[in-house]
Amino acid sequence: EEYFMMKRFLVMRGLSGSGKSTASKQKLEEAEKAGLHAIICSADDYFVRDGKYEFRGNKLNEAHRECFAKFVDALTEGYDLVILDNTNIKVEEFELYVKVARLAGFSVSALEKKPKDDAELLSWHKRCVHDVPLDKVRSRWQQWEDMPKSMKVEVIQ
Repeated sequence: EEYFMMKRFLVMRGLSGSGKSTASKQKLEEAEKAGLHAIICSADDYFVRDGKYEFRGNKLNEAHRECFAKFVDALTEGYDLVILDNTNIKVEEFELYVKVARLAGFSVSALEKKPKDDAELLSWHKRCVHDVPLDKVRSRWQQWEDMPKSMKVEVIQ
């Protein structure tokens, strides 16, 4: 019997269409099958109305505020696994989440989905359901920041 069961926070990182949301749902299902209480926090949820995704760029900050509030609530509501399903390309986009999760006693890991080449990036873009223009996806890819070693986050593939 394990004396101390660590709660986990998983940061998904990747471009639009890379499969983050699919992987998040798989992790959620695995956790629930194991009897754990799990939740996904995503800014995308803000843009879903009546089952349809309707992105509004002028509401992006509000979407991220709502996502962070859901995340903080999840940390205090007894969840065993909290998944952050945003692109998280730049470190500043998720570093506060990592700090707060650690303060709440969660271990932190990140699942990174990086394209190996432009052909893979193009295939991801074709399957993306969010209609993000290809030049925007490429621009975000150029902005990618590697996980700083000082953050001490286990990176899983």
